[in-house]
Amino acid sequence: LFSKIRKLAEAKIQLEKALEISRATADNKFQLVRTQLQLSSVYYAEGNTEQAKEIATKAIGLAEQNNIRNLATNGLIDLGHTLMARGEFNEASKYFKQALNFAKMDRARRTEARAKLGLGTVTYQQGNIDEATALLQEALDFYQPAGYRKETSIALTMLGRAHGAKGD
Repeated sequence: LFSKIRKLAEAKIQLEKALEISRATADNKFQLVRTQLQLSSVYYAEGNTEQAKEIATKAIGLAEQNNIRNLATNGLIDLGHTLMARGEFNEASKYFKQALNFAKMDRARRTEARAKLGLGTVTYQQGNIDEATALLQEALDFYQPAGYRKETSIALTMLGRAHGAKGD
């Protein structure tokens, strides 16, 4: 645990330095957004979900302003996970749905599966088991044949919970 905390602290220091550099060179908005999203992930991993939400929200806004939709979409998914961890299921659902819409428009299948996995999980948390099952199955249908083991495991676990809740 100490090693993980130390690594997160080191990552945060490095990312904050990178953020300063990215802000100083205002011509590379992509790098600025990317660094903000990475820093948000570190705050999330530390358990500081409020700071993670604040930074991710800024990054998503900047990405949308600069038409960097792939980063905005992934940022929306990350923000959805942060909100879900805080128990803010309705808010999380909105972000996952927006990300899913963007991913479909961009035909970004992996990002679409990521949004479906998040949306399926939060939908399960909200008690809508049938909708959750459909979303989780769609995510699994992408991840399993593509060989994404971690995501496949998560989708299978959530599907198992959903089927158990239905009594299947």
